[in-house]
Amino acid sequence: MTVAEAPFLAALLAGLGAQARAVADALPGLDDGETERDGRTCLDGGSAAVFGVGAPGGRVLDLQVRPDPVSTLNVQRWHGVTAAKGETTRRWERRLYLGHNAEAFTHAESIVDDRFAPLHARVGPFGRIYSVTEDPVLGPEIGWQFDRDVRVRDIVDPALWRLATPLLDDLHGFAVSRTAGPWSLAARFGPSGVRVSLGTSRWAYSVEDQAKRRRLAHWIDSLGGDGRHAEALYQLANGYRGDTRGVRIGRAAEVEVDLEAGQVATARAYLALPRKEDR
Repeated sequence: MTVAEAPFLAALLAGLGAQARAVADALPGLDDGETERDGRTCLDGGSAAVFGVGAPGGRVLDLQVRPDPVSTLNVQRWHGVTAAKGETTRRWERRLYLGHNAEAFTHAESIVDDRFAPLHARVGPFGRIYSVTEDPVLGPEIGWQFDRDVRVRDIVDPALWRLATPLLDDLHGFAVSRTAGPWSLAARFGPSGVRVSLGTSRWAYSVEDQAKRRRLAHWIDSLGGDGRHAEALYQLANGYRGDTRGVRIGRAAEVEVDLEAGQVATARAYLALPRKEDR
């Protein structure tokens, strides 16, 4: 499998059928000869394509690709698509900022209303804005990465930590909540309110073996998703290879909590195509 084929194959796995080719072809093209890009982040590890798999719900194509190198401003520009059979395809754009970048704050402030400032005042001093997503349907999403020496549970909403961390512990197979992460917070500023997610890229440190894949499938199943789809995406990302030594596919995970309802809304894990040197 080449990286250029990945979007189409992922669309087929999501059950898009006859729609798969059109959805995949609408994404910016990727170079068959390369799977890596400069300017790695915890989310992508240098990859040019990242799959998302979530719960609850059925099979969904959740894919973001980065066809271009990092700009002179140390910004990764990602193009995303979310599509499911019989539903309207949603397209969005995301920028990942490398290091402390003043442009990240300027960008976030320019696309979010007055709900942004209070949240940034609360969490901004303890990390940096690393992600800014523009989504015309769901609304903008801003992501903060916390500094490693920060006690995150003392900064985020107590209900977010209480509800999200047990699920992240389950995915990792140990108490990741007792580690320094890395941890991140994302806020979706939608028309009906603000939704927050707690995430960690500590999952990328876990050895890529059968146990890691099975934990993901069980995690997705237990939360009302399609565990078999998660396993199939894992195999796709690995090029249907059995040996995963030295490869990092499972990169990060996040749990979104509806704070008003006091319950988990969604959980999502991210899988990256291994870099060329790892394949």
